Amino acid sequence: MKVSRLAIRGVASLPDLDRDFVSAATGRPHDLIVISGPPASGKTRLCELMLAVLETVGPYQGIVRAADWYADPTRGARVELDLWLGEGEAPSASGSAPASSTARTVVHFSASGTTSEVDRAVARRLSRYDHDPAHGKREYFPEDRQRAWGAREDGLGAPEQSLMRCSRDPQKYSFVPRFLAQLRTDPAQSRAFADRLELLSPTIRYTPATRGGDPTACFKHRDRIGVRYAELSSSEADAALIAATAVMIGLNHSIVLLDRPELYVPPDRLASWVHGLAGLGEGNQWIVATSVDSLSAAVDRSQRVFLGQSEDPKPPRRALQEAFMKLLSVEAIDVLGVESGVYSFAKGPEVAHDRVLIMGGSGTGKTRLLELIVAAREMLAPNERVFEPTDFIRPGNQTSRAILAWQLTAEEQTLIGASSPVVSTEVIFTEEEEDEVDSRMGFLLERYGHDDETPKFEYFAERRRLDIGGGEASLDEEGQVFLRSSPSPRKFSWVPAFLFELPDAPDKAARFAAILERFSPSCAYDVRRHVLSSRGRALDSLRELSASEADAVMFAATATLVGLSGSIVLVDRPELHGIDPVRALAGLSALGADNQLIMATSARAFATSFDGGVVQLDRDAASNRGQR
Repeated sequence: MKVSRLAIRGVASLPDLDRDFVSAATGRPHDLIVISGPPASGKTRLCELMLAVLETVGPYQGIVRAADWYADPTRGARVELDLWLGEGEAPSASGSAPASSTARTVVHFSASGTTSEVDRAVARRLSRYDHDPAHGKREYFPEDRQRAWGAREDGLGAPEQSLMRCSRDPQKYSFVPRFLAQLRTDPAQSRAFADRLELLSPTIRYTPATRGGDPTACFKHRDRIGVRYAELSSSEADAALIAATAVMIGLNHSIVLLDRPELYVPPDRLASWVHGLAGLGEGNQWIVATSVDSLSAAVDRSQRVFLGQSEDPKPPRRALQEAFMKLLSVEAIDVLGVESGVYSFAKGPEVAHDRVLIMGGSGTGKTRLLELIVAAREMLAPNERVFEPTDFIRPGNQTSRAILAWQLTAEEQTLIGASSPVVSTEVIFTEEEEDEVDSRMGFLLERYGHDDETPKFEYFAERRRLDIGGGEASLDEEGQVFLRSSPSPRKFSWVPAFLFELPDAPDKAARFAAILERFSPSCAYDVRRHVLSSRGRALDSLRELSASEADAVMFAATATLVGLSGSIVLVDRPELHGIDPVRALAGLSALGADNQLIMATSARAFATSFDGGVVQLDRDAASNRGQR
């Protein structure tokens, strides 16, 4: 089953369009469709619209709200989705398996609800779900896909998994550890997983775990075997969860939507990587949404849907001043996931860069280095433990160490009685009782207040997302102090409450609007009407924000709420949602005065004309000096 045509009218946040995806050469729909366009142009929105149509006419879960889709409640929205049915899929009155045919599905979204027009036999086929590889399905890999965290582990059965196929739940892939355990007793699935993982990742291979050990310790990384699933880099974990999904559900003859393949794949490998997705199963149609022009250019015009118009904003850069504490270097010694050596952020013996880029390809440890800094900071001034010390100890060792060098101001030097503006602190990660740490630096690091005079330590993790699912965190200092170093996807659950209070805080509203303008070319905050808008259209819900707009809102809201100035700000993947490097740097610089920005990225475009320090991580490097 494949999508052969899509026509939409009146859908909120999307242009009207009518596109045919049938190849002139074969007379069949293309196996690969690329939805492209700049950030906030509606790529994710179009993917989820197709899912909403399929869920309406042949539900797995069946939760589709008409109000989420129409632009005008009086006129409503109409979507036509033509499906090409292969041999054995097309309905037949005689009961035989006819040759391929096309079925039209039409869905209307209006104020009175959702209605559909579809052949009943086609609807039954669309709603059928099992893990038989002979039966087609639909699958969605959202842009916020991630290795699940916490204790949840979903079952592997079809009834439970069917509810997750069209979901954006960040815990959607919590089944992977259980799946890896099952592989030890299923040689056929074990071989299939190994083959698919090799297609997706150049750095890891599947090696069956030994019986009695950790069943997730089944990966080989470089020359090391027995690597746990939790130890994989973000790009490797992404490959593992995609491969695990394909094998577990029997991903053949299916419609598969993949948002942002460039999340973890370097631009120079992206086109070949996407074409390689065909090896994950037979007869699948991949619908891929991306901001990378080279991927769109690598396919035929009839395989492309382009949304929006390219923009090249070049806002002026805001100069940072040297003030408040900064990080000069990090030395890692026997730390799991980080090559032992010194990672320097200094431009002189006692002067740190205001901007630092940690660069490197997939699996080189960029995220892990940021996590090491966060963990060391938490050891020096505990708030709420976000990492366990044992997470940083290499197998076979009992301890590992991190030595951090700090540049202090004269005031901070006097405050703690330091003899030099450079202070080094050693943190020991151990399985035993924790050693004492430098209480002087702990005193400086534990300072907290929602004002621009109090320096802070902020971590924007790569799995950040705008959480609007309820259970909002408090806006008070007592509730927020625990979130500064947190990598939890729920970290930003307070944003709806923050926006609700802006009408009563005009200074905060103005600051929020100004930062948001620097970050996003499409999203704005009206300080008079106190509404968010996207490309000039007022939004009724935060759910209408694109991924890049939601990211900009999180950055702007955080800086405004906590007073993010004079602080050390760690940002993993500033390009996460396709934002232009110039705009990303301008937005990050606008978070507040005197911040030290330490950013981890694999996007080489960030290094072009970058006026700061660059730490280049290489797979085989033993030491990374990184000075300019």
